[in-house]
Amino acid sequence: MAHAHIHVLPPETLSEIFLFCLPSDDFVRISNKHAPLVLTLVCSYWRRLAIASPPLWSSLLVHDKLRPDAFPLIDTWLARSGDRPLQLALMLYDGGEHRRSIAQGLLNRLVAHATRWHEIHLQLPRKTYAILFKRLKKTYQTKRRALRLPFLEAVTIHTSNDEGRGVGEMLCSVLQAAPRLRSLFWADFGCMSCTIDVLPQSAGLMELLLDMNLTVSQALRILTHCPQLRECTFGALRLCDAAPPPDSPLVLPQLSSLTLHTCQDLSVLFDCVALPALRSLSIQYAADNMEGHAFFTAWPVAEFAGMLWRSRCPLESLQLHAIGMDEWALIQSLQPVEHTLKRLRIRNFGSASVKDHLLHLWTNTPAVTEPSHSSSHTTTTPPSTAAFCPNLEILELHECIDASAGTLASMIASRTRTETLADATPLRHIAVSGGCMADYRTLWKLKKEGSLVHDLQMDLRSF
Repeated sequence: MAHAHIHVLPPETLSEIFLFCLPSDDFVRISNKHAPLVLTLVCSYWRRLAIASPPLWSSLLVHDKLRPDAFPLIDTWLARSGDRPLQLALMLYDGGEHRRSIAQGLLNRLVAHATRWHEIHLQLPRKTYAILFKRLKKTYQTKRRALRLPFLEAVTIHTSNDEGRGVGEMLCSVLQAAPRLRSLFWADFGCMSCTIDVLPQSAGLMELLLDMNLTVSQALRILTHCPQLRECTFGALRLCDAAPPPDSPLVLPQLSSLTLHTCQDLSVLFDCVALPALRSLSIQYAADNMEGHAFFTAWPVAEFAGMLWRSRCPLESLQLHAIGMDEWALIQSLQPVEHTLKRLRIRNFGSASVKDHLLHLWTNTPAVTEPSHSSSHTTTTPPSTAAFCPNLEILELHECIDASAGTLASMIASRTRTETLADATPLRHIAVSGGCMADYRTLWKLKKEGSLVHDLQMDLRSF
């Protein structure tokens, strides 16, 4: 009787196949319906092989539905991981003394394997973070030996209910013990003042997300300690300060992506940084939660354009949300990066940034062919000016257009019709809301006739 091919595979090959049963972009849940536990239920051979494969057990997610009788299974799970670096997530919400008692039981297991942490994701009940940090120091730190987390590369932490006020200093002491740290995400929901002032010197930190109330000066001090950053998000630059700017711009040579959410004037920040590798920039102004309005009066066009000119960065993606700028300010802001920009997204409320003049600048002017007076040959007159932002491929304009009927359609057609493109880069994706319905009808008609590039995606809405 012939055996199935899977039964003659070498154990090393089958163990490698088992790894592909794990989720590739998430932590592993405890479930008999999913790997690795389901693999132990197939047959005795698979069970022995799965239990003897530490990589299968090196990731674990514990959520808020955990029961105390699951603790032995967690102990077994972590024991099967051997000495492998661990990816651990504890997602426990505040639910009274019962939930906190479960959290504290988990902390004992978490701390016992701290020297193997590779990636840690924490959302814990109130007062639990302080217990975690104290147990870490009590277990691993002495007068002669500092706390060390040698494998830790990624930390995600969620705090709330003003607990972030006390977590900052403790978290910084933990981060100092992680020389290989590459990623830090910290979101604080509920703290109405700053929770962190500076990070420990972290030459290797590449990703940083801080979603908490910070001043611009605090953000600059944090950036000073992270010279190798590649991606950075400040989710709530909300607090005013009057600290003087540094004597020379802060240069972040590796930073390629920057996201800022704020209700403050960012002119000081723009004046203080140089970002020569920046490729993606997203800025969103939002109303202050307490007052219901933002504390800025005008878009700091001179400072923003100055940062881009100074950086000479190859910016490819620019997203501006509720920035409140007029057309002149938008043109001035785009000029430093007009030749590198590939994606532009603008969303305004109550202010028109895109009018006839900018749409005319964006319009491709094709060469004009005229007959020669001296012979039967024709001569081609080159266009007088090249289109503004000639490499745009994605253009999204929402609630920011106030233009004459037909101007928007003419611009889009000039950048998507094959006969007007020549060597120019065609638009591949158009999203517009708040435009003229007559323009929309013209564009849909051209697309239906096949006059526009075949792979053009259009999302045109009147609201």
